[in-house]
Amino acid sequence: VKKNRGSLQYSLTPNQPYSIGDLTYKIESPEVDSLFRATQKASFIQSGQTYDLVNFDNERARITLQMRNSGFYFFDQDYVTFEADTNGLGHRVNVQYIIPNRRINKGDSVATTAPFKQYKINRVRIITDHSPQNQMLPFSDTTYYKGYELFSHEASKYRSKALTNAIAILPGSLYSDIDRTVTNTQINELRNFKYPTIHYKVDPDDSTQTGLISSIYLTPRKKYTFGIDLDAYTSTIQQFGVGFSTSFLIRNVFRGAENLEISARGSVGSSKDNAISDSQFFNTSDVGVDARLSIPRLLFPINTQRIIPKYMAPTTAISTGLNSQQNIGLDRQNFNSIFSYQWRPTNTRSNTFDLLNLQYVRNLNAANYFNVYRASYQRLNEIAQEVNYPFTAEEPRLNIPDETNLFLSSVQDPQVPWSFNPELTREMNAIAQRKNRLTENNLILATNYTWQIDNRETVNDNSFTRFQ
Repeated sequence: VKKNRGSLQYSLTPNQPYSIGDLTYKIESPEVDSLFRATQKASFIQSGQTYDLVNFDNERARITLQMRNSGFYFFDQDYVTFEADTNGLGHRVNVQYIIPNRRINKGDSVATTAPFKQYKINRVRIITDHSPQNQMLPFSDTTYYKGYELFSHEASKYRSKALTNAIAILPGSLYSDIDRTVTNTQINELRNFKYPTIHYKVDPDDSTQTGLISSIYLTPRKKYTFGIDLDAYTSTIQQFGVGFSTSFLIRNVFRGAENLEISARGSVGSSKDNAISDSQFFNTSDVGVDARLSIPRLLFPINTQRIIPKYMAPTTAISTGLNSQQNIGLDRQNFNSIFSYQWRPTNTRSNTFDLLNLQYVRNLNAANYFNVYRASYQRLNEIAQEVNYPFTAEEPRLNIPDETNLFLSSVQDPQVPWSFNPELTREMNAIAQRKNRLTENNLILATNYTWQIDNRETVNDNSFTRFQ
């Protein structure tokens, strides 16, 4: 069989790649030509670089993005084409940009062409209570605020400023796709409306025919939302437990698109942990209640618009909560209150500034300390035996909490019938200090700043980087 076998050897000789030669431009619309040349340094196609189709796709996208964010409402990617010439140039490719005038179709008539023009926003109409049921009905309430026109079929439930702060489309500005995207995002973050619909049309009253009317249709969500969850669970700590959680959301609390969230949670469980002296079946519990008011603007005594503009979606959050635990031996109550600011400069960067972060922790069962921290309790008994402490029980073990507290305090009492050498004195003081530190009530007042980068694109994105 081996005699019938053969071998193959592949030899590849790569050809010389083509490179970009001269660049020429055939741009018929003067305004498009002017803007293109002003941003030409950012081009993905440069003379001398290796010919790559990816660069041409990127360049078409760049030009389209630049034009549509600079007022050219009718411009799209199909208008950008390239003509390549390799005749007699060796391995060089001369490239010509071709951007024709705008094609205008009017019914069944023959299409005409005209230079592209920059369009500005003449009017911004905001319909604050749009729904399929009322879309054909006349408006009963109209408000004009800083160039915006707000319409509703009933008395407006929102203050004008609260809505216009979320609108990035400005009357008098050039049309921009970015403004449309930012407006969609900021309205969604208000959590008061369903996904908005934004329409544009040419203003028939504009004599220059370069004006647009933007209509923003907002469909309010339900003012009240209530939810409840029930669950049962088991773990290495608890043999069995049941819990519940409820949430109550009130939208537009003060007519400024504020949201008030009130949540409560609770659980009871059964644990055989030695640190828990309760003999009942359900001997652990955790109960808490929280309230959070979210305000879609910065509550600050001076205007912060220049530092944190509204496209960063600035928010003020005021929250408070109370939690009571009977499951860790010491049984704690925790009270917290936070006043914070949040804003997001980009889709991947966010900032949180806690102006005031107040935490108060109260230990309800400090007497149970040595039932929880068994290593300290064991060492305390060993020291008691070393100094011949007169145990009251048959076993050489200090009773909790009376004898343990008495023995700890005796290191400072020269009248007791037992004594400690310097090394044992230091060890006793260390045990006492640790006990006092872990059982004392704490009031914590802090100011925090958090800067975070997260490039996750969707909730299902498992390949992302987060830095905080």
